[in-house]
Amino acid sequence: MTHNMNRVGHKIKSILIVCIFSLFIVGCGTNPDEVQIVKDLEISATQNDDAEVILGFSMLLDIGQMSLPSVDFTIVHPETGHDLGQVSLLSSFDGSSEIGISVNLTGATNGEVSSGDANLPNGKAIPVGGVDNSKILALPVADSGVIIYIGLDTGMALAGVAVPIAQFDQIGGSIGGANIFPVFDIQGVKGIAGLFTGSGSGENGLAIFFDFSSVVDPSDLLSIGQSAPLEIQSMSMARSLSRSPVLRKAKASKMYFYPSSTSSRKMDTLSKKIYRLDRKSAKLKVR
Repeated sequence: MTHNMNRVGHKIKSILIVCIFSLFIVGCGTNPDEVQIVKDLEISATQNDDAEVILGFSMLLDIGQMSLPSVDFTIVHPETGHDLGQVSLLSSFDGSSEIGISVNLTGATNGEVSSGDANLPNGKAIPVGGVDNSKILALPVADSGVIIYIGLDTGMALAGVAVPIAQFDQIGGSIGGANIFPVFDIQGVKGIAGLFTGSGSGENGLAIFFDFSSVVDPSDLLSIGQSAPLEIQSMSMARSLSRSPVLRKAKASKMYFYPSSTSSRKMDTLSKKIYRLDRKSAKLKVR
C-alpha cells in the first residue's frame, strides 16, 4: 500500500513538471507559485579593484526529480580570449538545482562582442519583447553550448541563460522546434523560464530570462565607459528576492515576456518524454 502511494505521489509531481513546461499550470488545478521552475533569485552588481563592473546572478530551480550536473564553465571573450567570468551548475542534496553566473560586464562591453543576434540555440528569437536586440550581448560559453545574455538600455536590464541538455535532444528529434516558456514574478522581478527544442543536436534545453531593472539601476551600468568609478555601492549586496522584497523605485520597464506554445500533438509527445525523464530521476547532461 505504501509503495503504491509513493508511486502515486511521484507520478503527481511528475505531472506537475509536465504542467510547467506545457503552460497548463492553471488548467492542472495547481497554484502557479507552487510549481514555478525558478524558486529564488539572487542578484548583485559590484566593482573589482580595477573598477570593472561584475554582475552576479544565482537562480534556484525546481525541475522535479531531474537534476542538473555539478560543473563549472569559463566565460571567454570570443574575440580576445580573455576570461569574462564563470557559469556554475549545481545539484543540491535536497533535490534542487542551481545556476550561478558571474560575468565581467566591463570586459564584455569594452570588447568587440557581437550583439543583435539574440537567439536561442534552436535558432528562434528569445521570448522577450520591447527591447532593442542591438543592445543585447549574447556570450557563448566555450565547449558547452551555453549562452549568456545581457541586455542594457534606458529603463531596461535583461539577464538570461540558455543551457542545452543532451537528453532533451530526443524531444526535439520528435517535435522539432518549439519554445515553451511560463512566466514568473518573484517579488516584482519578472521573467520567463522553460524549454526550447530544435531538430538538431544541441538545440534543446532550458532557458531563463528576467528583467532586473527593479534591483540594479541600468543607468549606472550604462555609465561604464566613464573614467570615474561607478557609484554602485548601494547594490553591492546580493538580494535573495523571494525572501527580501525591498527593491529600488524604478520607472516602468518597457520589457515584456511572451510565453510560446505549440500544437497539442507536439505537447503530448513532449509531456510523455519529460515524464519519463522525471520518473527516472534523470541526471541531465550539458550538451
